Amino acid sequence: MNSYSSPLPLTFGGYLLLAVGLLLIGISIPLIKRSIQMNQYYGVRTPEAFKSEENWYEINSYGGKQLLGLGFFTIILSGLDTFFVLVGIITHELVVIMSVCLPFLIGLRIVFVRIMAYNEQF
Repeated sequence: MNSYSSPLPLTFGGYLLLAVGLLLIGISIPLIKRSIQMNQYYGVRTPEAFKSEENWYEINSYGGKQLLGLGFFTIILSGLDTFFVLVGIITHELVVIMSVCLPFLIGLRIVFVRIMAYNEQF
């Protein structure tokens, strides 16, 4: 057992990843369901999306699916964070840096690249 042990199985990094993953899933569901009307604040706001309502819903549905995948990926990272710390393979600080920052930023970049590539179809 390490000095970061608690009665709950998740580490701080695990809780953070779990919260971010659930937030991403929550944000993505209305986009996938096409229930967000064209606006300036919420959704995939690219020039192609604003060309027509059809584009808006299509692009935002696709973007929502990408965010949903990133949300599930982030929740899986939450479990890996907890596993690696509890087993003692790596320290909590290293896990926070590795599992919170790097994979999330890489995953977010992949999502935006895929959305932008999808936008080129319109």
